[in-house]
Amino acid sequence: MRSKYLYSSYMFSAVSYAIEELTGTRLGDFMREKIWFPLDMTRTYWTPQEAKAAASSGTTLAHGYAWNASIEKYTEEPMPDFPVVSGAGTIISNVLDYTKWLRCMMTQSSSISPAAHATLIEPRIHYPQQATNPFPSPHSYALGWRIDSYRGQRVVWHTGSWTGYGSTMMYLPDLQWGLVLKANTTGTSNCVQTALYMHLVDDLLSTPVSDRIDWSVELLQLRDRRRVDNGNALGRLYPDLPCPVDPPLLSLGTYAGQYHHAGYGDMEFELCGNALVASRLLYEVSMVIRMTHATGEFWIAKLEIVNQDPRDQEIVRARFQVTEYGIAGRVGLDLEPALQGQMIWFERITP
Repeated sequence: MRSKYLYSSYMFSAVSYAIEELTGTRLGDFMREKIWFPLDMTRTYWTPQEAKAAASSGTTLAHGYAWNASIEKYTEEPMPDFPVVSGAGTIISNVLDYTKWLRCMMTQSSSISPAAHATLIEPRIHYPQQATNPFPSPHSYALGWRIDSYRGQRVVWHTGSWTGYGSTMMYLPDLQWGLVLKANTTGTSNCVQTALYMHLVDDLLSTPVSDRIDWSVELLQLRDRRRVDNGNALGRLYPDLPCPVDPPLLSLGTYAGQYHHAGYGDMEFELCGNALVASRLLYEVSMVIRMTHATGEFWIAKLEIVNQDPRDQEIVRARFQVTEYGIAGRVGLDLEPALQGQMIWFERITP
């Protein structure tokens, strides 16, 4: 059992790289040979290009959408295509095909060995309660599967969310019952799926009405609480702000420039009014980072994901460090909550 839980999609990418190096083939081709073909998953693809090329055989690729609150309508999202995070869940499939994989897991049948089946769902680490996990503690994580218990039944499951899409897969091994849910909206689809699968599981287990939770209401309340927190982001992130606040050491324009982190890539800040703005539209999660001054060298950074409701955009702490030569030498952002306040530091690479 591991000592600390830290969910990271990059670890799935590392496994993808290892498989490709060991086998000398693309992970998609490896999956097709070892899993998809033996399970007759004929409508499952590795890249958008493969899925589009299968149009002549009847494959239709669903477009992804996000709710645009400013115009009160769904907006089409660009098709995500980031091979670097392939192992973290960029498989393109449908519920009928993916049910074949779920049935393979649930019945512990081929095309993987009994030992592999046991390894995949063996709990590796416990993790704390999360607002979006509807099951009671304790929670465990296996190899790409969450392991929970609900009303005496073991639940093996996982969710996924990507730009324009959301999915859930789950099975209760002792009852040989499972489900696959897929939808083409960002974020909202996962909320709807939670309400739906908990309703189905409660029906399956004959949960008394008095013991059931209305997850439609619960998740809306969670969203509203988060929005209230976002509205008070400055006071929440910096509860001891001086009055008046301390000015920055440098003029705002001198903080502009290009900064780099080996894992998180580049951020090039430009001064836009009283904010420093960096565009990261070509990264796997398209966003603009907008930083405004709090006090001294402390700032707040708003992560403006494309098409996301502004009330839901995450706001985090940020900080500049000024060198002895009077320039902003690095900028840190609190991008990883699991690091408990330790910032991700981007080093300046332009004068």
